[in-house]
Amino acid sequence: RRRWERSRRRSSGAAIEVVCHGNIARSQVFAHCLDAHARACRIPLAISSCGVAEEAAYPHWPDLVAETERRLAAATPLGIPPPQIERDWWGPPVIGRLLESTLILAADASIRSELVAKLGPAAPPVLLFYEVSGGGTRDFVDTFDRTTGAQDPERYNNCFVALESMAAQVI
Repeated sequence: RRRWERSRRRSSGAAIEVVCHGNIARSQVFAHCLDAHARACRIPLAISSCGVAEEAAYPHWPDLVAETERRLAAATPLGIPPPQIERDWWGPPVIGRLLESTLILAADASIRSELVAKLGPAAPPVLLFYEVSGGGTRDFVDTFDRTTGAQDPERYNNCFVALESMAAQVI
């Protein structure tokens, strides 16, 4: 499957990795919105997403990712390829991509702290979603409700609108 056209990463001067906990909604949506805006503005950025959680943390991830993919496809403007996403979780390939990135965007402060600790001094700059969009240092709320093991419907629906707006401010 095509994943935010990773081949662009090698040919572009800048690579942005968007990170949340599970790589199910927040990072997927923000990466897609940033990529769509960069393409529309003809800015050559390589943008991809990943999660810091291990695969086992979300046993129903295929269904969760399929729903995010469906929602993104419905919201994708004409002329922009609809996403075909898969979940990238913590492991050697993700660590390599993170270390090669120009910038890492983290959904919340705990993810930023985890990234800085795991990647060490070789880590590229890590900013929060709101920091890069001018909204300060607050966290972007997780859409997944760990008590129910499912997306929180209100937070999930709101994330698409909020992240699209943030991407427009960034690009």
